[in-house]
Amino acid sequence: MSILKSSVFQVFFFINYIYCEEFNLYGEAGQAYALVINIGHPPQKLHVLVDTGSTTLAIAAYARKDSNIYFHKENSTSLYNSGKEVQAKYSQGTWSGTLASDFIQFPTLPTVPEVRSDLALITKSYKFFMNGSGWQGLLGLAYLPVAAWGDSVVVGSWLDFAEKVNGRPLSFELKLCGSTSPVNATHYGNLRMFVNKKSTIIWQYYEIDKLAECLLCNNKISRGGEGKKGTTTSLKNHLRTKHAEVLLYFN
Repeated sequence: MSILKSSVFQVFFFINYIYCEEFNLYGEAGQAYALVINIGHPPQKLHVLVDTGSTTLAIAAYARKDSNIYFHKENSTSLYNSGKEVQAKYSQGTWSGTLASDFIQFPTLPTVPEVRSDLALITKSYKFFMNGSGWQGLLGLAYLPVAAWGDSVVVGSWLDFAEKVNGRPLSFELKLCGSTSPVNATHYGNLRMFVNKKSTIIWQYYEIDKLAECLLCNNKISRGGEGKKGTTTSLKNHLRTKHAEVLLYFN
């Protein structure tokens, strides 16, 4: 399990033009983008929403009224369930569950091997899952202060576990491309992971001051009224209004 140690966190983004050579992200308009994930042994194929505003890998572990597709924890021989309660709150929706770990693999991310990672098993939620969305969980790619929390426990980031296995930092490239035709409501995108590819550090987060610093202009960004996640929202708004020439892709 991961323990929060550092007071400064850096997130790497690539500056890119909107162009997708191939797709591994899919979603309906207004419902974000989802990625195929394999969890456990034997692997269970599910879909997770890709989120750059949170950290936790969280997956539904119960049947909902609108969907009977979920992670069957009793069918994974490699699952370790700590039983420790964790929860997360978003600008819209909440969930609660237990901290666990299992083997995680993304079929469309060939540069990243299968790794054992922390994950949250969602056992209860409120307005978190969207009806007909087609995804069963969330993959957070942000910094640890916006991870799920519990009493004396922090859910470690899948990205951190993947970096430990690789023995070096990983960077990701996220391209959101919209629909492919006026009559197709499905939106497409591409997520790729890189090892040792040149990247641009555009911001960092200070846990002590609860501030983010934009490294493009050295302005400090304070969090809004939504706690830690409010910092991410404020930063996105800053980048969109002050640095429109930089093409960044946020969920």
